[in-house]
Amino acid sequence: MRAMKRSLQDIMFDIKSHDADIRRFAVRDLCVSDIPDKVRILEDFLVAETDIQIKYEIRKSINELQSLNRPVKKNLDSENLRNLDRAFQATDPEIVNRAYIYAVKHRLEEFLPEMLLIESYTQDTFHKVCNIRLLLVSGDKHFDHILGYLEDPEPRVISTAIEALEIIGNTQALASITQFSGHEHNRVRATAIKALHNLGDARSFAFFTRMVQSPHSAFRDSAAFALAQINLEQGPQLLAILLMDEVESVRVKALRGLEKLADEGNGRAREILENVEKQNPFGLWPDKIFHKFQGIKVEVPIKKEGPAALDSDIQEFRMSAVQSLVEQEDGTDPSIIINRLKLEKDYKVIAALVVSLGRIKGDPKIIVPVLEKYLSHHNDRVRANAVEAITCIVPPANRQILFRCLDDTSNRVVGNAILALYKVFRKKTDAALNRLADSPHKLNNLTAAFCIGELADHNLHILATKLLRNRHPEVREKTETILKILEKDIPAFRTTLENYKKEKEAFA
Repeated sequence: MRAMKRSLQDIMFDIKSHDADIRRFAVRDLCVSDIPDKVRILEDFLVAETDIQIKYEIRKSINELQSLNRPVKKNLDSENLRNLDRAFQATDPEIVNRAYIYAVKHRLEEFLPEMLLIESYTQDTFHKVCNIRLLLVSGDKHFDHILGYLEDPEPRVISTAIEALEIIGNTQALASITQFSGHEHNRVRATAIKALHNLGDARSFAFFTRMVQSPHSAFRDSAAFALAQINLEQGPQLLAILLMDEVESVRVKALRGLEKLADEGNGRAREILENVEKQNPFGLWPDKIFHKFQGIKVEVPIKKEGPAALDSDIQEFRMSAVQSLVEQEDGTDPSIIINRLKLEKDYKVIAALVVSLGRIKGDPKIIVPVLEKYLSHHNDRVRANAVEAITCIVPPANRQILFRCLDDTSNRVVGNAILALYKVFRKKTDAALNRLADSPHKLNNLTAAFCIGELADHNLHILATKLLRNRHPEVREKTETILKILEKDIPAFRTTLENYKKEKEAFA
């Protein structure tokens, strides 16, 4: 493996190599080194370099190093801050993007809520990358939020999140990186492998030893996969331990990892495989994993039922298990779901488990405190489902714990909170509804329209009029569609719709 810190002499020798890959690694090693004048060295190297991709990486590295060395400007002029705030409210994407760059450049964490809100409705890759870098300013304070970006479909976002997790460097961060060492996209795979290489041999061995010994199968599964991708001297021995793992998928990955290393000429891996075949060719994997040696295809079961599937390594099985628990006629013990929540890492499954707590028959005194914790979860789907679950089991007059959700950065969470609190706490929900309707963001406006449709209260006709005049055509169309449904039973909405039609005809 490539050590994290190398001498300047070694790096400079590689920088002059004729091999582009060696020069590329030299640039990365220089960036993570403690050499004081590495920016100047990179600038000199940029002039001499001919490879376009390497020149791009050098420019990127110089920019990032300079931004890290630049002092944090906490005393920015108040007028600049007001201008920046207005820029985030702009409708021109170019202005918004420049505001993002400025906030990241000056590490203005106070703008994070606004930037995260914009990202939630634009889903723009550039916005996500900027947010990750700004989240990293506080070290591991926003660790869980950064971790959530690993689920993003865009490789650039995943790679940036991996780079951030490498800087954080705790065990969970590094364990999360290992699962991407075999990613289908070259950029993601290269970033993950680079992060693991940068650990150095000694730290890598200690880290993977902890993963192999982890009680969580997901950690052991990731270790089995990653050990086949990196050139760790003790890798074959660690994979040999995983050959005896209790979880089938871990054993399969360990076996394939040893075969891969053996094919690449690793003598120790080849020796382990030969010993396994000689000593116990049919008994090592009693559930037919060893049939791979005989060329027999092992069929994977397509369905699991009941609580046992909650511990499956397959996400779809766990989701099906949650649904089956909710549908049980005789009720489900809440402790089954609560215990699984303590182990679950997949946000979709967590969200399903959370909302299921509101649908099963259980003691609210046990369930509500658990759900309350998830009102602060970094994933907005989980928070929204926590609001929905609390709504199912807590009477309307006792839902004060949802007040804070009215100020959430996610429109989904705010919308659910409005529906939960509207009947009893009108003053607070009216204020939240108006904030959604007055927001410059389309997604918030659409949420306000959705709430009008769900609440079906004639007192909301003024708010409906405001949305019918919204600058976004999608909001106007959605509101009009909702009012056409409501006008059959609510005269106030019928009048609102008629007045709107007259306005359109007048301006036609």
